[in-house]
Amino acid sequence: MLLRQTGSYLPAQIGAPLVQLAAVVVWAHLLPAEELGKLMLVVALQDILFSLCLVWWSQFMLRHAPRLPLIGQKGGMAGAESGVVAVCLLAQFMFLAVILLLYIPSAALSFHVAAATFVTVRSLASYCAERARATGRVLAYSVIQLVLPAAALLLALFAAMLLAPRADVVLLFSALPLLAAPLFGGMNVAGFGWDARLVREAWAFGLPAMIAALLAALALNMPRILVDLWFGHAVAGIFSVAFGLGVRLSAVAVMLVTAGAYPLAVRRMELEGRAAGFSQLSANMLLLCLVAAPLGLGFAGIGGSVASLLLPASMQADASVILPLAALAGLVRYLRSHTTDQVFLLMADTRPAAIIAFMEFCMTVLLTATAIRFFGPSAGAAGLLGAASVSATASIVWAVTRFGFEPPVRALSRILLAAALMALCVHMMGRAPSLPALAVPIACGASLYAVCLALLFPGEVQASIVAGGVLAMRRRVRDEDHDPLQRV
Repeated sequence: MLLRQTGSYLPAQIGAPLVQLAAVVVWAHLLPAEELGKLMLVVALQDILFSLCLVWWSQFMLRHAPRLPLIGQKGGMAGAESGVVAVCLLAQFMFLAVILLLYIPSAALSFHVAAATFVTVRSLASYCAERARATGRVLAYSVIQLVLPAAALLLALFAAMLLAPRADVVLLFSALPLLAAPLFGGMNVAGFGWDARLVREAWAFGLPAMIAALLAALALNMPRILVDLWFGHAVAGIFSVAFGLGVRLSAVAVMLVTAGAYPLAVRRMELEGRAAGFSQLSANMLLLCLVAAPLGLGFAGIGGSVASLLLPASMQADASVILPLAALAGLVRYLRSHTTDQVFLLMADTRPAAIIAFMEFCMTVLLTATAIRFFGPSAGAAGLLGAASVSATASIVWAVTRFGFEPPVRALSRILLAAALMALCVHMMGRAPSLPALAVPIACGASLYAVCLALLFPGEVQASIVAGGVLAMRRRVRDEDHDPLQRV
């Protein structure tokens, strides 16, 4: 069931991060450094403000949507949803206006209008995607996550080429296609209502999750914010491109198998109890590590090649340092948030996630500031990597000791060892001179990873071979039963 659930979400899970990667590369080549820095700042603010204003409600929806019809709250949720989302978006708009006026007071009015439009519409689209995922609407989720952002990128590209390569043009035209998200997300847009009891329940559940998500978003974006504060928009633009590439490359790896995994664990826990939910989480963790670890570590191994092949010459030297560190940091953070952090959500106790996120945020600020101070802006991603590693360890320990979750430690250790050996060998092969040549280290890495897994999991490989042989024999017997000439 997990593989079927994962496969249904696969196009959006692969395509959405790839669209984001394409956007980063396109704007790196098209926009001046100052405009690029302003664009990346607004994108970072949208991530932070969504966590501040909307995550508490979206996490409640994601966790409790399966049971709402069972306890008679479906009508209350439909009535309250539009009102809650409208209030949250209004609060987000007010926060953004204050931040931009204080941080970029000299920006033109067109920039402020475009930034407000982009942040509001993109946050609404993100919520609609979460809503579709919570209710199992795969097609709607795929459209919101993949089709609309791709249309937004194309429209913004044409606008920037025809009008002007400015951040406000890109932001405004990127927002327009996303306006269709509520139509696909199934939101009740006919009227506004309010269910005070449901909203109080959602707030009580979602407040710790909101704090955790806000601190996590701040930690993820803190390196680029600190670089912007100390070195200006132009340097921050260069840093943000390489940093964003690394993080999104890891997101591609992790998102391959995560969209349908957590809702499946929620349904199993609601229907079969805690042990079944934990068993599903353990299976999710194993599949996620099996797929994401080699991809994330492999991306870090070929980071220098990616920087030299995809980015402008002025960015390549810094990006070759930033991108591998960002890829590793993103991998560790996403693995944590989609594995042991989900134990806390499954148990409806989000306080541990909030505490761990606060610890990660404080460590990120301290380590990133120290790295930038002594080694320059290129070292900013190292602070996030250190903080993410400590936080992931704390999340595992807390999930095991407090809730009795039993991760498949031995299998995970062997998978990580195979992925690390593969990434080291790929890195030692040096930089690829062209995009076609990049296929060589990728193919070698995939082959080496498969060989390492075969050596580290001999029993599982033998069982798979036996199972494959049995299946082949059954198919042959079935074909012979249907073919009278074979029986003669």
